[in-house]
Amino acid sequence: KVKQLNNSYEAAKLLAIEDSKGKIDGIYRSKNPRVKRDQITLTIFKKAEVSGGDSSYRIAREVEGKYGNRFDLILLINGLPLINIEQKRSDQTLDFAYQQFKRYYAAGEFSNEFMTFSQMMITTSEIATRYFATPKTASGFNKAFSFHWSDKNNTPVNDWREICKQFLYVPMAHQMVGDYLIIDEAENPEHRRHMIMRPYQVHALRAIEGAAFGKDNEDGYKHGGYVWHTTGSGKTITSFKTALFLSTRVGFDKVVFLVDRRELDKNTSEKFKSYAVYEPVMVDDTRTTYQLDRQFKSEARGIVVTTTFKLNSLVKEYSETNNNSLKNKKYVFIIDEAHRTTLGQMMGTIKDYFRNNSLFFGFTGTPIFDENNVPGMVNQKSEVINTTQKLFGNLLHEYTIDEAIRDGNVLGFHVDYINTGEFESYEQLKAELIERELLEHPEKPKKEVQRAIADLTHAEIEQAAAAKNILVYQDETHIPRVVCEILDNWETQSQRRKFNALLTCAYKERVVAYYHEFKKQLAARGETLNIAMTFSMGGENDSERVATEIVAEMFADYAGFTGIKFIPGDQRNGEDAYFSNLITRFKNGGSKDNPKNVDLIIVADQLLTGYDSRFLNTLYVDRTLQLQGLIQAYSRTNR
Repeated sequence: KVKQLNNSYEAAKLLAIEDSKGKIDGIYRSKNPRVKRDQITLTIFKKAEVSGGDSSYRIAREVEGKYGNRFDLILLINGLPLINIEQKRSDQTLDFAYQQFKRYYAAGEFSNEFMTFSQMMITTSEIATRYFATPKTASGFNKAFSFHWSDKNNTPVNDWREICKQFLYVPMAHQMVGDYLIIDEAENPEHRRHMIMRPYQVHALRAIEGAAFGKDNEDGYKHGGYVWHTTGSGKTITSFKTALFLSTRVGFDKVVFLVDRRELDKNTSEKFKSYAVYEPVMVDDTRTTYQLDRQFKSEARGIVVTTTFKLNSLVKEYSETNNNSLKNKKYVFIIDEAHRTTLGQMMGTIKDYFRNNSLFFGFTGTPIFDENNVPGMVNQKSEVINTTQKLFGNLLHEYTIDEAIRDGNVLGFHVDYINTGEFESYEQLKAELIERELLEHPEKPKKEVQRAIADLTHAEIEQAAAAKNILVYQDETHIPRVVCEILDNWETQSQRRKFNALLTCAYKERVVAYYHEFKKQLAARGETLNIAMTFSMGGENDSERVATEIVAEMFADYAGFTGIKFIPGDQRNGEDAYFSNLITRFKNGGSKDNPKNVDLIIVADQLLTGYDSRFLNTLYVDRTLQLQGLIQAYSRTNR
């Protein structure tokens, strides 16, 4: 049976079957007159039995593999080599140990052999330690997924004594390859793998556990709260594990995962379902309010993924008909992108209905603070709720963007401010600003004004000049200049169309104007580029509603390079189907390897929050973005 396992991913699936009780079926035993069965089933691993039950723990040293390679340390759980450790002297880098693992893998030590059960690899010395999930193939080693262990304050832990106390002890080591392991059964077989949670994800999950069960306070008070983990740091995995953990514990009727946009609803449902294949829980998504109603009334425990809009509609129906059947249920609500529409009235309606026994946890990369100056909402106690803390409760765990960049878990930002010809130079703008400021405020000392303006960044100079009408952007000249700038540098910026880009502007009419200008300039150059646009289509009373002929043109152009036809207004093959196809296709990168891929999408607000693609490397911004909106938009490119 062991020799049938090709890699660690297949071993992870075996260990996770039947409610995470790893079993091997069909083992033949020698004949015995007292035993009638020829075959037996062997239970080899129980994730839940941490530091107790049938679980046993041993350490093996200097173990020689089948191909003559020697493993420094192996942590055995129930006799299975689940954790492998390679040690190096402090005068050697951990890269030596990492390369050693790669050589052992290439030699065949981790395929179709007992060591295939390895789930986590650790490289360590007296002064440094890193860990990572055992790759599925020899080519799957990627240092970007090798992590330092950190404490709950995100301080890296390197001393070997502290590593043993905080990380490599029972039950923690068992939990790392049990509770904190995720099997991703992605639709694309090439993307299927198992993953190990990063330290800040583990600490966030533990903090939520403490809050949900009242373990973090002397009174045993159960409460909600929010997790501030920077954009791009893996909140989907953390929130899934949170939903999974709480949905499988006694005390909660159901776990509801709330998103605020349909594209996030679909994307989250797909992700959650791929993570839940080998977990003892069902993930249900909802197409309609009717389906959501049935899922709430079902006694089956599980995870429900839905939108704030659908749940708000259902709650309004309940309230209008005096239906209080769900008011006293014990639900856990996990709110994704908690910075965005959660401070609107819909969230207030939902919280008011479920306030008796339910808990609310928010996940955000950009929390709302007092200085954000968000209008917020007024709750049933006439209190203004205009910050993330006021809505959810105290901060449970944070992992900020500077920490993530320091750890290499997200990429840093490279920002260029492009002069598209509306002014000669920033020095010229500075001079005009100084002149205008002295004219408007003659009482100010000239040197004081000069110093203040000299300290401005390029972006601040443009903003100040625009505010005083020194700098005026005219669409009839500005948009052509921007398009020319983008096209002139496209091959370099996209690395010859391997990567793709987003262009965001403030209004739908400008999205369309940019789209037409790209078509015009590409035709004049005799070049092609796979360009698409998307925006919320809006209702009949939407002042920015896009004309049907524009939508038809957009669909026809899209069919020109993809071969897929959509029909304006069609229920099955209309705007929603187009949007779904577009965002899925966009994740495949630019048109270098596939002429049906998308190179550039022009948007107003869509895709600027919660949309992840590792091939999106450039964001063109022709609008004003501030605070959480700025960070969220920029973070589309640092995956």
